Amino acid sequence: PGHAVLAVTWNPNATKIATIHRDGSTRVIRSSDGQPLTQFPQTSSSDLAAVSGTDKFDVAILGDKLCRLSGPGTVQCWTLQEHWTLERTIGAINDPGQIADRVTAIDFRPDSMTVAVGSGEPSRSGTVKIFDVYTGELVRDLGDLHSDTVLGLDFSPDGRTLASSSADRTIALTDVATSTTTRRLEGHTHHVLSVAWQDNGEAMASAGADQTVKLWNTETGETSRTVSGFSKEMTAIQFAEATDQVVAACGSGEVRLVNSSNGGKVRSFDTAKDFVFTIAVTPDGKQLIAGGQSGVVRIWNVADGKIVAELK
Repeated sequence: PGHAVLAVTWNPNATKIATIHRDGSTRVIRSSDGQPLTQFPQTSSSDLAAVSGTDKFDVAILGDKLCRLSGPGTVQCWTLQEHWTLERTIGAINDPGQIADRVTAIDFRPDSMTVAVGSGEPSRSGTVKIFDVYTGELVRDLGDLHSDTVLGLDFSPDGRTLASSSADRTIALTDVATSTTTRRLEGHTHHVLSVAWQDNGEAMASAGADQTVKLWNTETGETSRTVSGFSKEMTAIQFAEATDQVVAACGSGEVRLVNSSNGGKVRSFDTAKDFVFTIAVTPDGKQLIAGGQSGVVRIWNVADGKIVAELK
């Protein structure tokens, strides 16, 4: 009840929804998939009480601004133009109890309200903690899920299970609500550098320093397919949204689109032999982004492999 929605509106082209809640917060949501985009400061308790007394709640998106009634005769407006400012820092060098050693993996839960952070002391521990995005407070300590550093994290599509990959060569599937590891996937012979869920939650893919990509059945924990033929360690992996195709990055500079059902190569993307560290596929599955050692960020169309831009 404290988060009840008191007013709602669309922007002119219906791509965003703005809401006012009883706790005084104002939120902007992407209408295509319901994902939260931003949250504005809460109305003070005195202003909210004054507004509540008049039963007048209003919010509007006007051009590039969001405006809300925040008290009798008071309207507040913020720009909706996206810009980045440091909001908070979680952990500190002088506070090793918060995060062990270095942060080596990170992933937002699908609702964007919490974030999982992986770390660990090499050859000693692999820890995962979950923090509240808006307050920075520790929500859940999953403890030592691995015996070596955590290198990859990915929440399941429903947000209930967290997959973690590690230098200990395993992947752990952990129930977020109970902090219980429900399954451990074994098969890689070297560090598991990245892990990704398929949209249906029934399959996973992992990238290993053993120069292979593995596809997994999450129900049985068994390997359904191993894709090899890469010349260096596999550094990153992600499913192209709502398909059975996987994008895999290799230290040799190869970024390959793979059909997970048969392991076949669909196409490769040219990185000029850059050592690729990380990749991402846009939510609609149409574009692929990769970055690596050279400092260049490259963007391609997934459908034809054509490069769209190079950001230097």
